[in-house]
Amino acid sequence: MFDVGGSELLLILLAIIILFGPKKIPEVARFMGKGIRQFRQAQSEIQSQISKIQHEVSDEINVVKKEIENNVSDASIKPENLIRQELPKNQETQINNNQGIQENDKIQ
Repeated sequence: MFDVGGSELLLILLAIIILFGPKKIPEVARFMGKGIRQFRQAQSEIQSQISKIQHEVSDEINVVKKEIENNVSDASIKPENLIRQELPKNQETQINNNQGIQENDKIQ
């Protein structure tokens, strides 16, 4: 990933010693280690949350698939009836009125 040779690494270490001093290097290393650890923990938490959501969604999809399979196998259930069960009563009368108007238009 990083193409760093021995001389480049030595130059980087020398720059760190000059910038921070020999007394601050362990402190900086600890700080960097804590930061990397916190980043990895956050990353694993996000991955576990995504995995949990993925399992929940797949479970819900399986439930819906089973319901669809059961409804398709039952020939007595019509989609119009299922929709009417979900609609409030005032919308149902509007739909019935609209269907009556459409049937009258077909007759004329």
